[in-house]
Amino acid sequence: MKRYVLLLAVLSCNQTETKEHETHDGGIWLETPTSQDDFSNAVAYERFRDAMQYFKLEKFEDAKKVLSTALKYDPDNDIIFNSIGLCELGQGNYDKAVF
Repeated sequence: MKRYVLLLAVLSCNQTETKEHETHDGGIWLETPTSQDDFSNAVAYERFRDAMQYFKLEKFEDAKKVLSTALKYDPDNDIIFNSIGLCELGQGNYDKAVF
């Protein structure tokens, strides 16, 4: 079994420390603080927040769809690109996860 660590930007700007969570298959994902200031506009941030709810439920395909929408509003956002890669990793698409 492959073990992996996912780094996820957190939804709440109130969180100041990284939190660790275990996935259903024994992997680990980490939440790290982020805020609306990390996005170029409110729509991109809201879509990102929506996607992270899917991510937490390990609904990676749904999360990728919503993140793709977020990219339309903030096409150069590294957090969004990273999160799409983490969804690919969560689905076992290791080649797609690294781009």
